[in-house]
Amino acid sequence: MKKTNTPPPAALLVSYRILLGIAGLLALILIGGSLYALFRGPPEAAEAPAGETVYSGGQIRAVTAGPAPATVVLSIAFPYPPEDREFSGELYSHIEDFQAQAASYFGSLSAPELRQTGEDAVKEELLRRFNSLLRLGRIEKLYFSDYMILE
Repeated sequence: MKKTNTPPPAALLVSYRILLGIAGLLALILIGGSLYALFRGPPEAAEAPAGETVYSGGQIRAVTAGPAPATVVLSIAFPYPPEDREFSGELYSHIEDFQAQAASYFGSLSAPELRQTGEDAVKEELLRRFNSLLRLGRIEKLYFSDYMILE
């Protein structure tokens, strides 16, 4: 008994080649995006006019304590020296810790207490908490581009 090998239908071959091409294109996009991210540097860094680099950790949302919890929306920024690579690395390694510290602080106060505390006292407390995490340098000043208490 002789076996004959029949070729697959032409439509199946075309579909296979299209899927193979799409998979190759996706692989190229992933490799290209990875190389781009590797060589472009930290995304949150922006050059300040005075030659300092400004850390901007994005927007933080936290829930306050109390019987009627409110949502705090906050965007924190602070300058740091760009030439100090070790300190810059330490800052970027603590991004999630900074966000957790902010959420913990706002979660310990009710909305009325937070309003009564005032923005300057909030900055001082967050600055104290952030600096307690750091070993290679200190954050000197915090800036809030957004600071809202939403009830």
